[in-house]
Amino acid sequence: MRKILALDISVKSTGWALGAPDGDPGFGHYGLPDTGDDIGKLLALYQDWLNLKIAGEDIALIILEAPIHRGPKTHIKTARKLMCLSGVTEMVAHRANIRCVEQNISTNKKQFAGHGRADKEMMMHVARRYGWDVQRDDEADSLALWVGAVCHFAPNHAGRFMAGPLGARPRSAA
Repeated sequence: MRKILALDISVKSTGWALGAPDGDPGFGHYGLPDTGDDIGKLLALYQDWLNLKIAGEDIALIILEAPIHRGPKTHIKTARKLMCLSGVTEMVAHRANIRCVEQNISTNKKQFAGHGRADKEMMMHVARRYGWDVQRDDEADSLALWVGAVCHFAPNHAGRFMAGPLGARPRSAA
């Protein structure tokens, strides 16, 4: 079965989840180096990593968190880097003939954790209830994106996620 790659892109660390909809995904994070104002270097390093991540994988879909600019909370350089990283993702997907879609962060959080403003701890807790031993919030966010993609694009494999966080494994089993 073809796989789904979910990416929680950040300028410091990108969470990823990769797997076929009928199984459990692998997940982790890629720590992006601090390149200062050298956005070209940042994009080249990210592109190299993403090309390696998709190499040899049968990926049907890449889903990423839509980059957002939160006004004064997000510096313009950070916003530019996020937009550019998303663009590189779309370019790599295009060249590899992989469908690429964005998901709104609030939509993703609501579907996964039951609330559009779920905090990092809640996202990690829900991921652990599904049996995934996440260590970082970007890993949990990428898993949430992956679950959302399974529910939307492979609904015949989404039964285990349809009850939302209440249907996940009990806390004692996590």
